[in-house]
Amino acid sequence: MQREKYSIAAGFFVAAILCLTPLIHADTVTLKSGTVLEGTIVERGDRYLIINREGSIETYFLNEVRSIVSPATPLDVQAAAPAEKPAAVPVADASVVAPVAVAPIAVPAAAIASSPAPVVAPEPALKPVVALPKATEEKKAVTYRRAEGLAYYRTALARCRAIVDACGLYYLARGTYPQELTALDDQDAPYLDKTFINNITSPGGYFSYKYDYKITDNGHFQLFAKPLGEGLNAIFVDERGVFHCNDVSGSTIDLKAQ
Repeated sequence: MQREKYSIAAGFFVAAILCLTPLIHADTVTLKSGTVLEGTIVERGDRYLIINREGSIETYFLNEVRSIVSPATPLDVQAAAPAEKPAAVPVADASVVAPVAVAPIAVPAAAIASSPAPVVAPEPALKPVVALPKATEEKKAVTYRRAEGLAYYRTALARCRAIVDACGLYYLARGTYPQELTALDDQDAPYLDKTFINNITSPGGYFSYKYDYKITDNGHFQLFAKPLGEGLNAIFVDERGVFHCNDVSGSTIDLKAQ
């Protein structure tokens, strides 16, 4: 019988503690209407909260709430308290350390006098500039002019070939050859680039050659590339595409060998 009395008393004590716990750590919710609610917030969502007010479970939308005050528990206070910093270890001041005296090393003068002198590598001897004989200089100049003339000559052959091909395309499209080279720069279907035509029709020539184009009486054309420098061969060609050296009666030019 006495044991049952102790059990009933312990039950009342636990119930009293549970009832007082929400009051000790109660949350305060103030609504926009001015109503103040005290209890324990048991759930809080993005748009609502649920509060336990002395056993009564009530739900409110957050747009109805003005403020929420939640008192900190002893565990919250302990977690928010800043951690104690470890005690600083004293460091010796470098300025008070006594300097260490270093005795200078004495080198005998005799040892300095007997030390070998540094070895300096001799500078390489420059080769004397040998002047080439005058005949050698003239030979080199002649060789250079021949090479330059050959380059101009081959360029002229290539330009004549381009003109002949463009005139052939013009004839296939219109049934006649152009009256002048500038007609090959057709806006609708250009047969030659405009810059190329301006160069070959320049009165002063182009790359040591001047190009003369004309229509003959029988409707054919003739192209004559005249050299403007010494030592260069002239080039003659007609619509047949046969290249001749110097004039129409000259030797035939083998383009494959050029």
